[in-house]
Amino acid sequence: MTKPRAVDVIIVGASLSAAAAAKRLVDAGYETVALERFSLPRTKPCSGIISPRGHRFLIENFGPLPGEVLHEPASCKGVTFYFPGGIELLMEFDGGKTPHLNRTYSDYWAIKRSRATVHDNMRFLSAVDHGSHVDVVAGNGQEEKRYRARYVIGADGPNSKVVSTLYSRYRDRIKWFTVKQHLHEIIDCPLDPEFFHYWFHPGLGYYTWSHLRNGRQIVGEGYEADDDFSARHAKALRYLEERHNVKLGPCITRESSVNNFGLSLINRYVFGTGVMPRMPLPKAWYKAGLAHRAATVAALGEQVGLPGLATAVERFNLMAAQGHDDDFGRGNSMYDRYYGDPAVTPNPNLAPLLKPPFYAVKVIPGDLGTCGGIRADEFARATRPDGSVIDGLYATGNCAGNAFGSYYPGPGATIGQGLTFAYIAAAHAAGKLS
Repeated sequence: MTKPRAVDVIIVGASLSAAAAAKRLVDAGYETVALERFSLPRTKPCSGIISPRGHRFLIENFGPLPGEVLHEPASCKGVTFYFPGGIELLMEFDGGKTPHLNRTYSDYWAIKRSRATVHDNMRFLSAVDHGSHVDVVAGNGQEEKRYRARYVIGADGPNSKVVSTLYSRYRDRIKWFTVKQHLHEIIDCPLDPEFFHYWFHPGLGYYTWSHLRNGRQIVGEGYEADDDFSARHAKALRYLEERHNVKLGPCITRESSVNNFGLSLINRYVFGTGVMPRMPLPKAWYKAGLAHRAATVAALGEQVGLPGLATAVERFNLMAAQGHDDDFGRGNSMYDRYYGDPAVTPNPNLAPLLKPPFYAVKVIPGDLGTCGGIRADEFARATRPDGSVIDGLYATGNCAGNAFGSYYPGPGATIGQGLTFAYIAAAHAAGKLS
């Protein structure tokens, strides 16, 4: 057996994320080897759209992007989101256009610029953690290479061999889905070619997208791994033609990949301890009496000691059907609807409870904070009930009355005012404000 090569870090994969990690490690003086199972440059199915922050990161760490790593059109102005009710939301990227990456070549360019050692055509086979080091084996059917690393980074995609090696039940506990995109000849396409187009429409799949690439129009869908893509894709093409007058010719190129994160894109409530949408609740929850399940709402009510549950659910379903919450006004504001599920109509915050089995989970309310506190003036000085100032006493942050009054716009909203009035209080106390 050959002696393993000693390195500081093994990165499994040669994607942009692998290149980002490799660049920082090499710059910090770590000997880094990236393992890639395919020969580089390898085909990488991807839309190629990158965020403004991602664009800045590439420039800051790898330099200006050469023309060969870009598709045509070479840039994208933003994203247009489409919802089932006909709402269209156009969002231009903050800071201007971003590059339209050809991931086959942009990833290869970035991993080379990272200055890490790259061993391509070398598939990760195993890893054994010995505490002080990790023994890694990679091979390609003809030869094997052994490494002894201080650290291992998995950057080998959602169907990660690294993760499944460390967590043997990983694949069985994750909800998988597939994304495929076809490049079609264009007959007529009125969609703005400078934008990426994205549909949240459950009838088409988990999500659907389309954009121009190298003279072809991409149409892609995300859907359950065991679903029929051909039927999904045909339905998406019909929808685009009927709703957006998009007329496309035959498919020229097909691209696909398997993923495991798509269900988290749909706005539904998620419990703690890693329970994602459509994943089963832990058996321990049922044993502890935290969760209950029954074939009917009435039976569920008996289990949890709520004899009126069936009547309450019947009333709720009636309100969901009419689209108006007479009890609590859910969905009356745009704020509510933003956090709702666009697949639910007529009110995205009211999904009827119709399909068994039915579940109940014990929820214990907690107090995140308060909108009350000491009343302070424009200099953050604490005041008495009559409005007079208490000399030498300042109040800011959560101990002061909220500048928004009795409203809480959302998470983090109090941070800005806390920073601002803390600065004002210090400046005033130092005699720099009057």
